[in-house]
Amino acid sequence: MINLIVTESTEDNERSSRFVRLGALATALSAVVTFCIGYYIQWRGFKDLFWLAIVLELLSILVVIFLLKPTNSPSPSIDETTALLPPPVSIDENVEIKNSIMSECFHCFDICTIFSFEHSSRKKSITLILIIISYVSHSLAISAMTPLLWYLLGTPFCWSSKDLGNFSAISLISTAIFSVLGMKILCYYGANDALICALGHVCFFGYSLWIALAKYSWQLFLALSINPFSGYQSVLTVSMISKWLEVHERNHVFTLLIEINTIILAFGSSFANWVYARTVTHQKNFTLLFASGLCVLPFILNL
Repeated sequence: MINLIVTESTEDNERSSRFVRLGALATALSAVVTFCIGYYIQWRGFKDLFWLAIVLELLSILVVIFLLKPTNSPSPSIDETTALLPPPVSIDENVEIKNSIMSECFHCFDICTIFSFEHSSRKKSITLILIIISYVSHSLAISAMTPLLWYLLGTPFCWSSKDLGNFSAISLISTAIFSVLGMKILCYYGANDALICALGHVCFFGYSLWIALAKYSWQLFLALSINPFSGYQSVLTVSMISKWLEVHERNHVFTLLIEINTIILAFGSSFANWVYARTVTHQKNFTLLFASGLCVLPFILNL
């Protein structure tokens, strides 16, 4: 929903910077929470935080149900939720129900027509597919970094929850500040979204490789100097895609991006932890090295 609001309320030349600012704001809030959590865990443990998470999740569900009302248009019009569906032709109630069910089934496959070479220009289809592949590869690389928590808890670092909270907070704060500054500098010199994403993948490669080869704590903190510029693919994907889509196509593609991100975070993170558990005794930094290798493909695709 936020992606649609930002897309509809900004011009093409301002959209990328707005998404970076939005991501920086979310990162800054996460930094404050992460910093506090590290000290809270050392004081009270994990249990209270799990209960707090459940309460906040239930609260968010209630807010969505009771406070967010659907908008009612005064007259029927073609919007992004119906533009790709065939108009219902009904004679009686039974026919209407059947048409409604058929429309819902075809709705799941409408996204395929957006990427099809038959319904779109060849350049548009290829560009959208390359952006999606880059986004998937970048998301997989981020998922491969999930075992970093266990990596820092073990030797040679042996960090405590307070140390992890401080490291995460500094990482998020630096990302919130310098990602926006980096975006402004790159835009000032005329860099487009694809080039910015490519530079971000170079920084991600350097960051993950640096962390994998680090032996001392100061080296980990030094790696945070390039981390703020490593996540541009995540925040600029929506902006890049929206410039190639018609208004009625955006809702479908944005939904696809959310589904991709959810699936990768759910299964990719679990798989990365599973691999780490089986490689920790032989090659402790294997998943981190694998993450640095995954960003090579999206780097090439963005050039």
